[in-house]
Amino acid sequence: MSARLARIIAVGLTFAAAFAACHGTIRFDDRSLCASDGDCLLSTLHCDVATGACVACVGDADCTTPGLSRCDTIRGRCVPCSVGADCGSGMVCRSERCYASCGAGVTCPASAPTCDDGFCGQCDDGRGCSAASATPYCSGHSCVACLTDANCGGATPRCDPVALTCVPCATNADCPASTPLCDLGVGQCRAVP
Repeated sequence: MSARLARIIAVGLTFAAAFAACHGTIRFDDRSLCASDGDCLLSTLHCDVATGACVACVGDADCTTPGLSRCDTIRGRCVPCSVGADCGSGMVCRSERCYASCGAGVTCPASAPTCDDGFCGQCDDGRGCSAASATPYCSGHSCVACLTDANCGGATPRCDPVALTCVPCATNADCPASTPLCDLGVGQCRAVP
């Protein structure tokens, strides 16, 4: 065995011993390893056993909040829709959001005045949202509060990738010691139960 391989093994064994001795005090990221839902600490998080990560959902059954009935299994987040039938009559699903259908004599409401590609939106191609409003950015035909973390700040420094609103956390590392767990579904820091 080479000296380099021996050092790598020694470092690995040292880490394993430290992990075993202090498992309760090590602060893992919100996508830390899990084998079951109980490993995720928050009842709102579920274990994606394929990746070993704690996520907001692994299937539609985990999505119980009204208006967020489908699970985007790639992001592990509940979303409004995955197909048009999730949205109701006269609605279409685009980019996991529900929009009113338009065209052929159907006009759009004042709240979503732009008819594009057969559905009503608030904006299109980055235009149509008021820079002076709480939702100055255009994303998928909707005016939203943020597109990236750079659009957020203060007590809400992270941009939620589903709701596109500024929230306190996206990972456990964003949370203070008093409330060290990030509830990914809502972007809020929670205390250890």
